[in-house]
Amino acid sequence: MNKLRNNKGFTVGEMLVVVLLLGIVMGFIAGGIPSVIRLFNRITDNGDAQVLLSTTTTCLRDELTTAKNITVEGTKISYTNQYGDNCYISLDTNNPSLSGDGIYLNYAGGSSYSRLLVSREAASRSLHASYTSVSYSSGIITFTGLKVYRGSTELAGLDAYKVMVIGG
Repeated sequence: MNKLRNNKGFTVGEMLVVVLLLGIVMGFIAGGIPSVIRLFNRITDNGDAQVLLSTTTTCLRDELTTAKNITVEGTKISYTNQYGDNCYISLDTNNPSLSGDGIYLNYAGGSSYSRLLVSREAASRSLHASYTSVSYSSGIITFTGLKVYRGSTELAGLDAYKVMVIGG
């Protein structure tokens, strides 16, 4: 008989209130998860874009610092690299097997090929680098509008990037 008169523990009403409150809190948490995911993706894209822009400028500098016989035609810059290979950098390629936007490094000669200036891994997540124009004057190559995009949205960029040519 003493067991039936035990008043320790929670009533059914108290348990229902706790379950209801937990449900409301979980609803708020679950509703905020998509917003947090979108924010995380935006921050990650901006960071990746900064890294891609830095990688692109480093590749351009490394490739063009020792260039010789430099000519510019539209958005295409042709030159002879330090090994004597005829090369050009452009926004497109003659190789139809390559797809995607970006800046291409093209080697012409005995073993001609095209590749993205930066690796496909570096240009992951639909990010690509591009520029609007290139010019060469007095030993300085200037890339205008060097930017990184995701689709058509600009994520990072430089108004102008200059490479001083010591080879040419």
